[in-house]
Amino acid sequence: EHLAIYRLNAYESLFAQEGAKAGKAKAVQAAAAQTRAELENIKKFLPEGDGRHLASNLEGAFADLDTESLKIQNLEDSDFVAAMKAMDQNILPLTERVTAAADAFSDYGYNFSGRQANATFDSFGWIKKNAIMFGTANILVAFGAVLFVVLAARRSRTQLSHTMARLDERTGELA
Repeated sequence: EHLAIYRLNAYESLFAQEGAKAGKAKAVQAAAAQTRAELENIKKFLPEGDGRHLASNLEGAFADLDTESLKIQNLEDSDFVAAMKAMDQNILPLTERVTAAADAFSDYGYNFSGRQANATFDSFGWIKKNAIMFGTANILVAFGAVLFVVLAARRSRTQLSHTMARLDERTGELA
């Protein structure tokens, strides 16, 4: 977004009327500063390696474009024809370089975010598998508890039956 605004302001500043040139030049510099700040901010969030390298490539390509645009702006006042010739020869390749760097960085961003999303979804699978495993373990523990209670109840019933039989036997002996 900032790159597009910068390009628009840079072209407008070249063809602006004398009264508007200073304002357009300030807009170009503001857009350039905003673009540099945004790239620096983005680099903070990228892991070491490809992402920062691509952001640095974009930063370098943009710096070269900005430097050339400033040269052309300064040349425009003294030699408009030379400024237009320099713009035709130099700005297009630099703009293509910025575009290629921005596209490469954008592709990296999409791939990076896709990998992060896949890692998140994979962790959901791991969570689901663990939930199923713990659920199964809980069912087995509950089944074991029920089995233990049933066995304990049978044993208690058997002992109670034995005790009742002995009590009946003793009662019969006393009677």
